[in-house]
Order: sequence, then structure tokens, then C-alpha cells
Amino acid sequence: MIADERKQQYENLERVTERIGHAILEFFKAPREYYRSDDLYQFVKARVGKVAPASVNRIACALRAKGLIDFECVHRAGSLYRVVRFSAPDPQQCLFSEQEILQIQESDSNGNSN
Repeated sequence: MIADERKQQYENLERVTERIGHAILEFFKAPREYYRSDDLYQFVKARVGKVAPASVNRIACALRAKGLIDFECVHRAGSLYRVVRFSAPDPQQCLFSEQEILQIQESDSNGNSN
């Protein structure tokens, strides 16, 4: 019973993380040089529904660590970022491994930021 609940919880977490990740990639795919963190959050929220801004930031950082996107902070107080790179992943491939998904979840649970 508990194993089934954990499996279901993980599958939900995987589904949500992948949906957020793909929405972030869709945002980066559009031609833009600069963006504000709220622009990214609103874009993702419009595509996946209710989502925590911190989750969007953590998943964006995880995609950055994988080399799929790159961005740099131009003005921290104004939350202004510059897009450095976007690499389109294979659409048939999962964005994150099980370990990466669990690390993202652990960061969210602990309130840590990347």
C-alpha cells in the first residue's frame, strides 16, 4: 500500500516536473534577449496551471545545469535576465532522471534555491 502511494506520488511529481520543464523550454525557444523572472513564471503558469514561482526557478536552474538553457542575471533587484543559449532537446526523451526529479523536489521541500 505505501509502496503504491510512493509510486503514485513520484509519478505525479515526474509529470508535473516534466510539464513545467517543457513550458520553460517553450518560453526560451521564443526569440527574446531579456526577460524578467515574473515573465517566465506567468508563461509557465498559463500553460500548466497553479505552480509555485520557486518551483519554476528551480526547474529552470536544473535545465540550465543540464545545458539545455543558459541565462545570466543582469539586474538582480529588477529580476532581469539575459538569455544566453537555448538547445532543443529530443522531444521523445524525458528531461530529468529520477534522481534529478527527487533532487528538485528535495530543494522545493527544504525551501532551498539553486
